[in-house]
Amino acid sequence: MKKLVASLISILVLIHSGVSLAQAGLWQDVTPQARLSTDTLSTRYFDSDDQALRNLLDRVPGELSGQTETIDLPMPDGSLARFSIVESSIMEAGLAEKYPQIKTYKVQGIDDPIASGRVDITGRGFHAMLQTSQGRIFIDPDAGSTGSNRYLARIRDPNRVSEPFYCRVDELEINRSSQPVSLNRLVNRIPGSLLTYRLAVSATKHYADTLGGGK
Repeated sequence: MKKLVASLISILVLIHSGVSLAQAGLWQDVTPQARLSTDTLSTRYFDSDDQALRNLLDRVPGELSGQTETIDLPMPDGSLARFSIVESSIMEAGLAEKYPQIKTYKVQGIDDPIASGRVDITGRGFHAMLQTSQGRIFIDPDAGSTGSNRYLARIRDPNRVSEPFYCRVDELEINRSSQPVSLNRLVNRIPGSLLTYRLAVSATKHYADTLGGGK
């Protein structure tokens, strides 16, 4: 019996070690030394193992499964932070079927319990928008790189971190004939329950051209 228990423990250790090694190779800090000497806080460059990243995301469970996967994400200070991750689709079924290469996820900080956010994977790469104790962090493909696996981990301008977010939707001329939504009603987060909203989102041509939209 003792030998069986010892064997099981050894197997678990090996499995955990394999996962840790895989995660360790997921991101590699390639920030130029010249960049580090002038900017150590706001931006960092990372190369990713694209196939390993996609393989990890393929096995992430759905948000209603009660299970999570763990993913390491690169931070602007050069570190890797652990997050729990679940798949959380934001597309209608028909649209998701048309674009199966687009997947969206929710993440919650492990090393930084305050951290949370959204990440996605598309044919154009990986993206993340995170709220953390350091500030708002973005991870996006490096548009200036010739490689397909180069990413920028950047923090919102450190000098503006304390500025509040303003939504200027009320300044737009929109059709207000539909029944207004009460903004005062708060919805509690109930495990296993979801509220579904149907939204149409548009962007300017400049935004689409810059970030490669339109397809």
